[in-house]
Order: sequence, then C-alpha cells, then structure tokens
Amino acid sequence: MPKTNDYALLHLGFATYIPIHKITAVMKYNSTASKRLVREARDSTEPGKFVDATHGRRTNSVVILDNGAVIACPVKVETLHGRLQNYIEER
Repeated sequence: MPKTNDYALLHLGFATYIPIHKITAVMKYNSTASKRLVREARDSTEPGKFVDATHGRRTNSVVILDNGAVIACPVKVETLHGRLQNYIEER
C-alpha cells in the first residue's frame, strides 16, 4: 500500500485512495441502510458529503469516513477487507 506522511492509504479502485485512519465503516451496497446513506449523502447540499468513486461501474461497497463522508466504491467489501488485512499484517 502506498504511504504518504506516515499514513497508509487504502486503494478503492481506479487510482482512488483514502487514508486508512479515516475509515469508520465499510458496508455492502445491497443493504437498505447503505442505500439510504448513499441517497441522503448524494442529495445533501454539503460539499464533500458524497464521493462517487465508481467511474461509471456498479457500486459494490460503501465506505463511511470519520467526517461523515460517504464513498461509493466499485470494489467488493471482501476485497477491501483483504487489502486492510494485508496492511495490518505488514505492520
């Protein structure tokens, strides 16, 4: 995983990275709760509340950050979990 300023970054696909220490939750998109979170964040007028990192692909997971931002990702939850596990094992 790439590191900048001693913070590890999680690859979300399509050259999109987020700092691992900012992640609050990772959810499957097919749940009602995650769909509601995405809808509310997308409809919000607050800038930066919703980030679409799918680049036109199907949304498979949703990442919630500590500042309340919601990120729609094309990568499956299992793949993100594996990437996080690899980071933990490397430390």
